[in-house]
Amino acid sequence: MNKSSAIEVRQLGIGSHTGTHTMYIVHMYEDDALVESRLISGRSIHYANDVAQNWENGIIKTRKNLA
Repeated sequence: MNKSSAIEVRQLGIGSHTGTHTMYIVHMYEDDALVESRLISGRSIHYANDVAQNWENGIIKTRKNLA
């Protein structure tokens, strides 16, 4: 892979009248610049980590990569 990639997975606790809902956000970086953020709702931390790993392995293509 020719790019320098990095990821950040953060847990978000979103409160509502029905309780707290856990969400995750995956920030994907290329050459130290934020390329895309994906909000993961209704899934586990394992799913969010899989998204991050797919980014690092080049499986996830962003609009920039598709152009």
